[in-house]
Amino acid sequence: MSKHCRIKSTETLVNVTNIRTEWMNGLEVSHALGMSYKTLLRLRKSGALPYSKVNGKIYFKREDVDQLLVNNYRQFYCTCCNRKSA
Repeated sequence: MSKHCRIKSTETLVNVTNIRTEWMNGLEVSHALGMSYKTLLRLRKSGALPYSKVNGKIYFKREDVDQLLVNNYRQFYCTCCNRKSA
């Protein structure tokens, strides 16, 4: 095996590792968010959570899952005393 082939193999391994850290499958997302796969399907179909489909498998970007949480973040205040409610 030449030096060039070893370098290419290492680069491929790094790329695969990067893909796995940037993308999650549906089961990983549903576990991370504590929701059923069917609820995740509804979010996907409504357009609330972008996805990629490759050979019938669905993948989600971690940053999109994080953004979904940020977009749905709410702080509630008590109207009578203007304090955060527990």
